[in-house]
Amino acid sequence: NLLEYMAAAGYDCWLLDYRASTDLAYARESQTADDVAIKDYPAAVKYVLEATGRPSLQVLAHCFGATTFTMAMLAGLKGVRAAVVSQISTDVIVPWLPQRMLAWLRMPSVLAWLGIATVDARALKSAGFKERVADALIRLAVPFRRGSRTANATSNRITALYGQLYEVENLSRATFEDGLSEMFGVASIAAFKQLAHIARAEHIVAADGTDVYLGNIDRLAIPILFVHGACNACFLPESTARTVERLTDANGAHLYQRRVIDGYGHIDCIFGRDAARDVFPHMLAHLEKSAGG
Repeated sequence: NLLEYMAAAGYDCWLLDYRASTDLAYARESQTADDVAIKDYPAAVKYVLEATGRPSLQVLAHCFGATTFTMAMLAGLKGVRAAVVSQISTDVIVPWLPQRMLAWLRMPSVLAWLGIATVDARALKSAGFKERVADALIRLAVPFRRGSRTANATSNRITALYGQLYEVENLSRATFEDGLSEMFGVASIAAFKQLAHIARAEHIVAADGTDVYLGNIDRLAIPILFVHGACNACFLPESTARTVERLTDANGAHLYQRRVIDGYGHIDCIFGRDAARDVFPHMLAHLEKSAGG
């Protein structure tokens, strides 16, 4: 896995288990991407630098972590000398079905109005009758991409909530059958409301929809590698292409690289069966350029 790969390369690895972590009680509290960006990232970077005595660190961020890391940098996060950003950053282009349609229908706001504060992607084997019925309806009603509808209830829930997050054939059997329910779980509707704002705006915005981040694009003037799965059907590859163009116009082309990984989707770039062969070497090569800081 990615941790083992980076540790084997000699890196001192720290995990930011921020407030949206599915195994923390905080995951059930109302929270937004702004909370993670403005509160969690600065506290984490400060902690690691004080613990290690180093003046700066490198960041490898993926998905919601990449979105919130980008926001944190644009909000003034200090102490980061280089980064690998996987799948998403300043610009967010999502497919029409289902993400953009649900965003334009204000579905997260509707759920909040109905009193639903969280949603859960984790389908437990001990699920009750109502949950089993809901899972059956998801399997029948959600417009899955051809070949992605499975008998794994957690996988189907993940697709219903987030869109197509991975190419199923890229996952090992153990990851697909057992790992998904360990890695996915509760998520706050408040965070989904902000993501709906972002999907409609096609770039990062605050939880209230205001454009408070992109005016500080010079704060992302550090070496960054953007990694994107060519088959990503959650955040389209055009997303990071726009980001690189935006950052290059502001800060110069010398700071940014982008790798599009053929045959990969969104999160299988991180836990895909062969990611250590096809994806991780690109990440390591970029971080090696600024190692030892």
